[in-house]
Amino acid sequence: MLIKLNQASVSKEISSIRTNGQGLKQSNGNVNLSKTNLVTFKEYVNMFEDYQSALSNYENIIEQDTTAMDTTVTEIVENDREIAGQINK
Repeated sequence: MLIKLNQASVSKEISSIRTNGQGLKQSNGNVNLSKTNLVTFKEYVNMFEDYQSALSNYENIIEQDTTAMDTTVTEIVENDREIAGQINK
């Protein structure tokens, strides 16, 4: 199997993915509904907290994925250098 890789271009794309994945979580907005018993508002708070948790999880997934991508690029480049070194002997 042959993989052609432009390291600078791929690394730039990975960096862009990482940057775009950071900071997705929106600010809390200090929602304080402790003095209300309205079910609708309580459900809204629960949904918003779930939404924030999901975004945080997604940010973590993006970070893990981009780290894995960076590692893969590094391994491919190192492997290519090793093979090139063997050919040039």
